[in-house]
Amino acid sequence: MNHQAALRKQFGTGDTVAAERPQSSPRGRSDEHVGQHRGGRVVAIGGGHGLAATLRGVRAYAGDIAAVVSVADDGGSSGVLRNWYETTPPGDIRRAIDALSDPSSPLAGAIEWRFDRGSLRGHPIGNLLMLALAENSDNFASGVERLAALAGCVGRVYPAAMVPLVLTGEVEGVDGRVRTVRGQVAVSTIPGTIRHVAIEPAEAEVCPGALDAILRADQCVLSPGSLYTSLLPALLVPEIRNAVNSTDAEVLYLCNLGQQLPETEGMTAADHVEALLHHGVRVDCVIVQQGGPMTIPVDRFTSRGIAVIEADLARPNGTAHDSNKVARVLASRATSVRARLV
Repeated sequence: MNHQAALRKQFGTGDTVAAERPQSSPRGRSDEHVGQHRGGRVVAIGGGHGLAATLRGVRAYAGDIAAVVSVADDGGSSGVLRNWYETTPPGDIRRAIDALSDPSSPLAGAIEWRFDRGSLRGHPIGNLLMLALAENSDNFASGVERLAALAGCVGRVYPAAMVPLVLTGEVEGVDGRVRTVRGQVAVSTIPGTIRHVAIEPAEAEVCPGALDAILRADQCVLSPGSLYTSLLPALLVPEIRNAVNSTDAEVLYLCNLGQQLPETEGMTAADHVEALLHHGVRVDCVIVQQGGPMTIPVDRFTSRGIAVIEADLARPNGTAHDSNKVARVLASRATSVRARLV
């Protein structure tokens, strides 16, 4: 199913989708409001803190949850373990498991605990547990599944690929020259403008459960976070991108609240959406912070069949997404789309 056909299936028409500005719930009633919308299959894609915040929101209203997580990280504890054991980087997956864990589980919260001294300084216990389980399983994905079960996760967590990915970027420097940069940390920190990113191996094997989750979903959420070094590495796995582009679910992009320096310096919300489209990723709806610095020309996207929602998404400090607010907006959108299909 192509992009326009998917839109017609979702919205029941080939007409342009109007911009929407959802109403906020009464103060102090976020949980009750969200609870009214419980149900449906939701898959969230991305990595890092942005995916974790999204999953904490999704678990408030979805009946079936899946996370598809980037595996291109090569910094910090993940980078060290990746190099030592030639394994898939566990950090972003650990955060996703923690976000979906059962609060009564002995592992809840403990997964994020980090050693602060000795030779293990900087390593979260969850990374080491995942590595141990993976080393004693058929493959890394099986180790992830076992850790998620121990944590009592309310959803399923899948690595985006069955092998660790290497991120490459085409970066235009201040001198106007375009250079190829290798590695997630290098791409995220080099001064200049990122023009394009890719993954190696280009035809990486996908985790089968991830494909099934995307194709069966009622709602597909592209999570906030590092655009080029967290979200896109997951989406550039060919079968993941194909599944996102062909799923019957509405594909929503939950945009960042601000620029991430230097990775997305100077980029607006519109630039973020254009970057996704440039890399061949379908977007049906973009959700941006109302009145925030990440501006977006609504007509520019609604005229192309992409809905725009402006809503209050941020914590009081304005630098991170509030999971309860995210839940209200996503649940409301899911309800709206279901109503149009009736």
